[in-house]
Amino acid sequence: GSYAYVGSGTGGLRVIDISNPEELEEVGFFDTPGYAYTPTLHDGLIYLSDGSGFGIYDFTGDLGFRDLNMSLDPGWNMISLNISPPRQFWRGDDGPAVIPLLERLRANENRHHVVLLKDEIGRFYSPEFNFNNIPFWNLTEGYFLYIEEDVETVFTGEAIPYNADIPLTEGWNIAAYFPTYELDAGDPVFFVLRNILDNLILAKDRDGRFMNPEWRFSNMQPWRETQGYQINVDADVVLNYPQQDEGRIVGDMESELKNRNSHWYTPQVTDNNMSLLISSITGMELSLNDEVAAFDWDGMVVGVGIFDRSGRAGITIWGDDSATEYKEGPIAGEPFELKLWDASRQWVRDISIVDIESGSGLIYEPDGFLVVTAEVHPIFTGDFHLEGA
Repeated sequence: GSYAYVGSGTGGLRVIDISNPEELEEVGFFDTPGYAYTPTLHDGLIYLSDGSGFGIYDFTGDLGFRDLNMSLDPGWNMISLNISPPRQFWRGDDGPAVIPLLERLRANENRHHVVLLKDEIGRFYSPEFNFNNIPFWNLTEGYFLYIEEDVETVFTGEAIPYNADIPLTEGWNIAAYFPTYELDAGDPVFFVLRNILDNLILAKDRDGRFMNPEWRFSNMQPWRETQGYQINVDADVVLNYPQQDEGRIVGDMESELKNRNSHWYTPQVTDNNMSLLISSITGMELSLNDEVAAFDWDGMVVGVGIFDRSGRAGITIWGDDSATEYKEGPIAGEPFELKLWDASRQWVRDISIVDIESGSGLIYEPDGFLVVTAEVHPIFTGDFHLEGA
């Protein structure tokens, strides 16, 4: 009829729509356990003996084989897949092999767009030095990916169910994101991670925005496919993403940000950061256009935050990048300081820490979490002179 049934060896059983010979389209995929050769069609069922077993497959239409379009920015990205790549990329049953999976990001025979790929425990793949110690691409995990320039690419495979299990171990994880739709990450509900809230300490995205249920704070945008997310939990748990909630309003923080004019430039995204929450600030009446920034001792901006309507600010402090030779930010143990941009007066004002509610103070700690209350130093204006006693 309109379909060709193809046994493609380690690439599984493929179903190709041949109704238009000028535009062939793969519309079905079966991940067979062995080597798929010579399928037989009888009474609408596909019979296949693949060396590892005998399978009978029922193809009734599109099985969820889909393209995943991914846009990568220069520098560090945090990515994940919500599709299972074809078997041709697998070297075992655990997951696809890293090197063949990322060949789509090769510019030419002598040049790869990928500078470095790292998993959640620091294992890495370096095309330049032809080294890889990541045993396989774990589809439940996300990965840090350093790219030399803007790249658009497409991954193809069988869709992974939105609520498939994602096991998280105690401590830091980089989790994959399986839904094809966006999920709200704002406070006070933290909808995207609602099934692990009792064990959630902190979650972060590639840009360092974070959520913390204990302090009822989030400055995160809605979570979306192709992205990986860092999640810190206090016990071994299983994450399952919820169904889409059509009635939930998402993106309020993002739309609000678009209407603001930033005073300080955004620091470079690196492969490590620290999360700082200013829970309250005294000494002046804040406006939504005020900003707070973190500076290292060389005077370089290493973090910028804005205040929400409750007078709180979440700031991501970016540390030194391990993938470059120059210094982008503090290393572990280095101090930093805070300053405030007073938008109404167009002045930069000094900030002092009043109380440390969580953490160890203005000392850089990769993946650390610090909560402080602060005050703005008063401004003295006008003429001054000495009087006699």
